[in-house]
Formats: sequence, C-alpha cells, structure tokens
Amino acid sequence: MSCRRNIIVTGGAGFIGSHVVRLFVNKYPGITHNYEREGEYNLWFTLLTPDDEVRQKIMDEITSLPGVEKYMDLSARRKYKINVQFMLK
Repeated sequence: MSCRRNIIVTGGAGFIGSHVVRLFVNKYPGITHNYEREGEYNLWFTLLTPDDEVRQKIMDEITSLPGVEKYMDLSARRKYKINVQFMLK
C-alpha cells in the first residue's frame, strides 16, 4: 500500500541553499510536487512511498542536508475522493 505524505521543509540556508535542497529532493521518484514558497517553511513537497520505512529513510537523508532546520509532516489521516463532473455543451 502506498503512503502519500505532504511535507514542508524550513531552512535550506537562504536562496542558494534552498535551490540545492529543492534539486536534491527532486531526485526521488516519489516526489510528485515540489514548490518553493516564502515564509518560515519555504519548501513544500508531496512524497509517495511504498511504506513508512522508505519515507523515513528519504526524510532522514533530506533533513541531514546542510541548512535544513526542521520539517513538518502533514500526513492525511483519512483519504477523501471527490468526484466533480462539469456538463459542458
């Protein structure tokens, strides 16, 4: 069963460091979104892994990067699927 997590990272040692962290994060095939933002948590990404053990290994590697101060795991507790249909003529 796949494990999807929304992760936000803070730090990345300024402008150059945040770009290095972003590029490093993009090397993982389970990263489906990766956005730089302004504010304390300046890098947001979604990580899709086969299980929690793989997710934790990847997050350990990411958080060991120079300049990464902390991260927040915004995992969904329940999965919701919304079906929207637009009837266009």
